[in-house]
Amino acid sequence: MSSANTETAYRPAGWSTVSGGVGIFNSSEAFQIPGDFTTNSYIFNILQDTTMAIRTEPAGEQCRSEKTCRSVLLVGGLKWIAPWPYTWLSDPELTVYLTQNMPVYQLEGRNTTFDRTISWNNDQCRVYQASESAIQICAKESNQGGSLVAGIRVCDPGQLDDEGDCTLNPDWPGWNSFIAISSTLDIYRRTVNIAADRQTSTILDVTDKGEPTLQNIPPGDFLDAFDNLLCPFSPQNSTISRYCAIGQARSDLTLNLYALITEALESSTAVDTLRNLFATALFLYNPVFSGAVLSRRNPIFSRTAQEGLADENYFPGSAARTSTYIAPAFWTVIAFTASAAFLICASLAATVASLGFRHPRPTAFGTLDIFQVELVQLNQAAFAANLTCTI
Repeated sequence: MSSANTETAYRPAGWSTVSGGVGIFNSSEAFQIPGDFTTNSYIFNILQDTTMAIRTEPAGEQCRSEKTCRSVLLVGGLKWIAPWPYTWLSDPELTVYLTQNMPVYQLEGRNTTFDRTISWNNDQCRVYQASESAIQICAKESNQGGSLVAGIRVCDPGQLDDEGDCTLNPDWPGWNSFIAISSTLDIYRRTVNIAADRQTSTILDVTDKGEPTLQNIPPGDFLDAFDNLLCPFSPQNSTISRYCAIGQARSDLTLNLYALITEALESSTAVDTLRNLFATALFLYNPVFSGAVLSRRNPIFSRTAQEGLADENYFPGSAARTSTYIAPAFWTVIAFTASAAFLICASLAATVASLGFRHPRPTAFGTLDIFQVELVQLNQAAFAANLTCTI
């Protein structure tokens, strides 16, 4: 039985050097604008957003062996590439944008929520509060086989004291907490070749990947980043910033996190949100994002590559056409190859065997040779005749 699949090929219109990808995470020198309402969409969706990320095969051996492990490429999306890929060429057939060797992060995480052996020191955690709701976010180097262990838990409502002690309820499972979620987090850096839709920005395909490099990011750097996105605890009820006033961006984000972790305890959404939180920090706190958003010399609609980035953030990019073709399945190719080889061998064997027989004598009338009949007289013990037609 034959089998064939329809495959898609991408034909670039012409490569040129562009800037983009995801830069190196830096919590102190990059994005310094407090969390805004857009940050909500990143924290609750960035690794599930097909314009920003795409699932991929695990890079780490332990992730490959764990059913709960998820591996995602944080690509960052087309809109941070300069020159802007949407307006570079106007040909309506150029529906796809291709990149080569674009630097990205790969995140892999295993759910450890119900692992009772996980514990934290005070310096590995920080409390964030809005109104009467508070959460605690923790990060430390992992002894669970990953580069980090990350956790988030809900503080018992109304029980946060003046020192920011997140009161717990030991009757709940895992982390000895009121409501707690935790996950390992392996962070790799690698280059990829991608194809993305120029209209919707959807990542269509990852056509090639470079070797992954495990990153060693100090856990405290993530907590520093969260201090600028959420509302850090203060005895004055989080009034350290006007952005943490009731109804402001950072206050709402803190409240939304509290509500989601509380409501989604028994689903994968809470673990996904925890990973999204760390992925958001990687995406926002890097020079590619900050340069595209903050620099007046490099507006987001720039027709030139962004200046001042690391060498890895400059790579080939091209608009492209798509074409489809039929690609036979692997076993179909094997079956047809084996069948052809058998027929060729059988034909050769028949030819060699025929060399041992006497050739018929041609007549003077060549056209009639096809009707030639030769009577072969066998010995008396066998009464038979063999009629042979020769062409």
